[in-house]
Amino acid sequence: MTRSVVVARVLLALPLLVFGLDGLVGFLPEDTYPEHGEPATLFLEALLGSGYAWELLKLVEVGVGVALLVGRFVPLALAVITPVVVHILGFHLTMEREGTWLALWLVALTGFLAWAYRAHFRPMLAANAKPFADEPR
Repeated sequence: MTRSVVVARVLLALPLLVFGLDGLVGFLPEDTYPEHGEPATLFLEALLGSGYAWELLKLVEVGVGVALLVGRFVPLALAVITPVVVHILGFHLTMEREGTWLALWLVALTGFLAWAYRAHFRPMLAANAKPFADEPR
């Protein structure tokens, strides 16, 4: 395994773990996050007010962060975190410009790791996939 892949895994895992855990237990100071405009505030209030979405999102971030740090189930972790990273980027591009650099960094690291593990994604991209039950034994 190349060092660059290990470094990328750690660099992607750390913000996911830190912000995921902070979203669950709130250990970072309040001034860590910028003041939000109205669209961002409404969006975040909706996530928090749903009763499950915020917690689920943060648990996914922590779980993926742990998987990336220990190097287990990395392709699965990348498949799970990719939509989250896309939404983080969309949030920062449309509602909260501050933090866009971190969102772009997460996209770049996720893309690099997806490329590094691309052979594991090839079966998912089969156009005419058949269920295993239909295969002869």
